Amino acid sequence: MKASRVIRDKVTKIGKGTGLLQFESPECVQEALKMDGETWRDSKIHVVKSKFAVHSPVCFMASGNKQPQRQVS
Repeated sequence: MKASRVIRDKVTKIGKGTGLLQFESPECVQEALKMDGETWRDSKIHVVKSKFAVHSPVCFMASGNKQPQRQVS
């Protein structure tokens, strides 16, 4: 993984349960996508490839029962 970003509430600064992951290569993205639906720290995770990743491989990850409303990169 090259970089990560946790999406936080602007007021409380508490994480919303979603984040962005930037990877070194497209192969790493494929490995991350295989984790979709698995459990991590007692929460089911949802992993999708960002539609907006033009310059580098990026995935969008949501944990818990929340489904991502939109993808941002």
